[in-house]
Amino acid sequence: MNWIKAKHFIQRAWVWTKNYWYVPLLVVFALAALFVKRSDIALKLLKTRTDSYKEQIEVLNETHTNEIAKRDEIIRVHQEVMEQLDEQLEEDLSQLEKNKEKRVKEIIKENHGDPKELSKALSNAFGITFVPRRD
Repeated sequence: MNWIKAKHFIQRAWVWTKNYWYVPLLVVFALAALFVKRSDIALKLLKTRTDSYKEQIEVLNETHTNEIAKRDEIIRVHQEVMEQLDEQLEEDLSQLEKNKEKRVKEIIKENHGDPKELSKALSNAFGITFVPRRD
């Protein structure tokens, strides 16, 4: 049982070391610098690394904020365009209905006395199949 735990620990330590290889390297370098009495180099290195990390995080946060703002602007413009298109569609459909009603009235006026001719004219004008009645 202890062998399994040790193996698992070693595997996890290896994965961690592969991902964060610079930490053990910095520790070794820091220890070496301490032995050589140059601890100020190790501290400067760690401080530089920390400052660089903070700057990178600030840049990432700023970039993220800008991307969110751009996305929100695009969504707002999209919604405005969709509203305008919906309004235009409603106007166009209303105009089509008016034109259709006007055309139907014209056809009825032209073929007032003949129901068969009226049926044929309506079928030709609107694509309706005319099926004569069987008497």
